[in-house]
Amino acid sequence: MRVLMFTPTYRLEPETLEALLKVEYSGSLDRLMTRDNPETVNVNLNIVYNYQKAQRMFLAGGYDALFTVESDVIVPPDALEKLAAVEADIVYGVYAFRRGGPVLNITHPVTYQSYSAHQSEWRRLFGQVIECSGLGYGCTLIRRSVLERHEIRSENDDGGDSDTVLAKWARANGIRQMADTSVLCGHKRPDSVILWPERNVIRQEGTSIKVLKSVVALIPFSGWNDQNELFICKPGDPAVAIDFETAALLVGAGMAEYVQ
Repeated sequence: MRVLMFTPTYRLEPETLEALLKVEYSGSLDRLMTRDNPETVNVNLNIVYNYQKAQRMFLAGGYDALFTVESDVIVPPDALEKLAAVEADIVYGVYAFRRGGPVLNITHPVTYQSYSAHQSEWRRLFGQVIECSGLGYGCTLIRRSVLERHEIRSENDDGGDSDTVLAKWARANGIRQMADTSVLCGHKRPDSVILWPERNVIRQEGTSIKVLKSVVALIPFSGWNDQNELFICKPGDPAVAIDFETAALLVGAGMAEYVQ
């Protein structure tokens, strides 16, 4: 099986790069890392843009499967071998989402909730190949039969939901989705903490380092600065440095834009 391994980047974490170079595969493998992010305001639109680009290159190149690894996910060396051995159209590795309270990425085949909402079942199935209903591009193998039928796309304004759209389409069209829960991946947050899924807990590794982004207001908003002082930011005001997550939410909502 010919595989294209694809990693779109804005910031490529060093732990991810090291893991990518250690990925083992007995078949034909091409590795593609791209930094092509034309959207500078609503930056999440770059997500769907890059995966659409990967789909075009994949189909034109005659590959059999697309192996996606996000630029902040740390995959084990045998991830691709294990996912390729699973007889399913879409196969997922396991990691924790880094936004909000950490939860497992893979979703239950009946409830469509994260397996974090089914703790007893997760502990019982841990380490096995299991059915799921998605989700994510963090460590995922997608076979050609899927990408020939489904055009990667977004259904919202910020472009960040194409993985959810793919999972929903797969469920509606009888596409088999599985997860190998022995393929456990780290997920590095912007504050440098790495989340690791385990049988009983999502373990946090490392010390949090606050990450700030500078934004200017498009409409008024308020917040708290590092000195615990309330600020109000209006259009025309100087840029303000705020935490990475808040900045992403404001930019995604059209309330601010990044200062490059």
